[in-house]
Amino acid sequence: MNVLDRLGEWIESTAMHQQLQAFDISGLFHNPYFIVPFVIFLLYSLWKKNWISLFLTAVLGGVWYLLSTPYMSGFVNGMQIDQSKILPLFFGGAVVVAIIVVILFGRSE
Repeated sequence: MNVLDRLGEWIESTAMHQQLQAFDISGLFHNPYFIVPFVIFLLYSLWKKNWISLFLTAVLGGVWYLLSTPYMSGFVNGMQIDQSKILPLFFGGAVVVAIIVVILFGRSE
């Protein structure tokens, strides 16, 4: 059995897709147990001028937002992947990963 087949079976068994669809993002930002530490983290990063962690937080927030858009729901039609929609995502992801690698591992002077 292929590793990807086992990974696909595991994802189906955990019902991860349904859990992600049922996730309530507006409820998360009304939850004080999330929003208070998040705001403290942002303020601490601003105070310490830690631009890398702020940038990575913004990138993760952007990816999270992108995953919730209607554009992402149209990738799979039946059992086929729509390549005209997924190729821009791959290239955009490659650019974001390259920027993160340069920021984290690049030479800082």
